[in-house]
Amino acid sequence: LGRHRDAVHVTLTFRKLDPHFPRADLMISQALEREITFHRIITHDITKALEAATLLQELVPSLRHENLITELKSEIKDTQIYLDRFQRDPGNVQHFNTAMDIKVMAGKLQDLPAMIDLFKSKMTTNEQSLVLLSLSYEYLRDYKNKEIVCNQLTELTPKDPASWFNLARTQMQLKNTNDAAASLKKSLSLFAEPGAHKKLNIPMFVSTNVLMAPLLKRPGIQKLLNPKKD
Repeated sequence: LGRHRDAVHVTLTFRKLDPHFPRADLMISQALEREITFHRIITHDITKALEAATLLQELVPSLRHENLITELKSEIKDTQIYLDRFQRDPGNVQHFNTAMDIKVMAGKLQDLPAMIDLFKSKMTTNEQSLVLLSLSYEYLRDYKNKEIVCNQLTELTPKDPASWFNLARTQMQLKNTNDAAASLKKSLSLFAEPGAHKKLNIPMFVSTNVLMAPLLKRPGIQKLLNPKKD
């Protein structure tokens, strides 16, 4: 990012020394357009993209740059609409999910705790809301609170192997290995039951997940991962 602005400043210096400095406008446009793309695609910080676009229009006025500013302002307005929807109806799962995605994509994780507290105070406790709450704590790497939510999920959906697997993963993050082993055995046992609702291929995830590797040598888990065939 610094290199983009440095290139602009260097080009402006040359342009002051020589108003007819060749390709000055092109060099400024290329540098600032790269900065705008960086903020739009990589950091998802549309406000900073708009700042760069405004500078670009000041330095190299054009209808294309003016249209870009209008487009960015529209994106900011749309984003704010989604955030406002969550504030008006904070218990709505979809509104919370969208608002959380906006904050995560913009790298503004510091805003999540207040949003989570607001959502929890208004949400209806069901599978959908608890899964989303679990994800929000995952973003924050707050595994203590995530474990609480995962336990609630296993109480609400005790026959769902995915809920127990998510609990096991969280307990491994907390280094509660024995608890994780018990949760994983429960998950694999449910997965092995005929007609079980199988959202995830639990055995495959266990076998390929580095986090779960310490549990793979446990006899009870080995038996569930490699059942004897009749």
